[in-house]
Amino acid sequence: MPLLGIFKIILVPVFVYAMATHATAASVSKLLSAQAIKWNGQVINVEPLRKFYKSRRGKGIWTTKSGLHKNGSELLKLLAQAGTDGLEAKDYLSGFPKNASSIATDDLAPAELFLSQAYYSFSRDLFAGRTTPAVSEPDIVISRKKVSREGLLKAAAKSGPLSVTKKLKP
Repeated sequence: MPLLGIFKIILVPVFVYAMATHATAASVSKLLSAQAIKWNGQVINVEPLRKFYKSRRGKGIWTTKSGLHKNGSELLKLLAQAGTDGLEAKDYLSGFPKNASSIATDDLAPAELFLSQAYYSFSRDLFAGRTTPAVSEPDIVISRKKVSREGLLKAAAKSGPLSVTKKLKP
């Protein structure tokens, strides 16, 4: 096989992958200037996600240009099974399309931010509890354990959401 043929076989897939990541990153970056966005009837608070996504130049964890990344599929499965940990899946998935493969290209950037917000909320609730004891007993004052949003998202990007959440369980 001529050298040019090998060059095409190796570089074309790399170039296509880079373009797919870049297109999603550009779309996510555009949304970062807003305080919050509304998507599928849900408000996504962009402010706490801004630092993380700016550090990655908008590159997503959960989506690519063409749909869900394997991390996104893993996260949806994890959130759908929230009941096994005593939490309600609807608290994290309400507003997300039932058929994730049907997400339109224009919706991938807001879906990325939605999933990051849902992942943080789920992880925080899993780690620190859904409510504080003061909700039912005002005389009990125990501060809620903190979870770093940026640290959590970085770890999920590196290791996947399932392995990170396993470490958060009580």
